[in-house]
Amino acid sequence: MNSESPSPEINLAHSPACERNKEPILDILKRFIQSDSHPSTFLEIGHGTGQHACHFSKSLSHLNYIAADQKQYHSAFQSRIDHLGKPENLDGPYRFQVKEQEVRHNLPLQEYDYIFTANTLHIMSWSEAQCLLKEMRNLLKKDGLLFIYGPFKFEGEFTSASNASFDNNLKNENPEMGIRDFESIQELLGKKYIEKVEKIDMPANNHILIFKRNK
Repeated sequence: MNSESPSPEINLAHSPACERNKEPILDILKRFIQSDSHPSTFLEIGHGTGQHACHFSKSLSHLNYIAADQKQYHSAFQSRIDHLGKPENLDGPYRFQVKEQEVRHNLPLQEYDYIFTANTLHIMSWSEAQCLLKEMRNLLKKDGLLFIYGPFKFEGEFTSASNASFDNNLKNENPEMGIRDFESIQELLGKKYIEKVEKIDMPANNHILIFKRNK
């Protein structure tokens, strides 16, 4: 019999991509998030396995970190915090279902200083992605920052052959999925409400798009 203690990660839902990208993403978040004593609110939409939420909330302990996703992903999140412990500033999981009329009322707050979502827009239909973008825009405080991580097209062009192949695989699985155009995202958020702050190149042909809510 093996006398070694089982790994705390055993039986937990695990995303290798989340594990690879959590530090590069955290470096960007730290660059843009204020570290003063002013209490700030941070909403992650699409927490999935909870790997990002647990890692980011520990490192950004001054934030009130809210994690939300579709109900089907709550058990994976809950298992992770049950096994590994829940950071004091981490709250959730909360239900966030695009195209759900009561989505705002499912969340503990109606406005946030920071909103983050990773690898969500390309795994839903464009109509669902449009709804998500509008919801995030409306939940963002004035001067708040929106961080969107994932693969994107720019001026209709893929940034790599691997992204083009990935997009083809997505469409074979579901024709409504696919890598989104940066310009379409920016237009949908609306210049009246949002100004683009920065586009940052990330490993594995991904990007972080950062938008600021206008006053």
